[in-house]
Amino acid sequence: MNYYKYEGPIVLIDSMVVSNIWSAKTWAATEKKAMNNFKFQAKRALGLVATAKVKLPGKITVIQKG
Repeated sequence: MNYYKYEGPIVLIDSMVVSNIWSAKTWAATEKKAMNNFKFQAKRALGLVATAKVKLPGKITVIQKG
């Protein structure tokens, strides 16, 4: 599992930018799983329901390989 960091905006599915600068960290086996974790964290931070559609077009970086 690797430790990932996301930095960038949160965009709702209708192209409305909710937050220009947002960052989060997570442990995940793959970058795809990390992105799913980041989307979940973003929804929780904004108080959105789990079925809400969000895009995270920012950068994902690996902080620590493990």
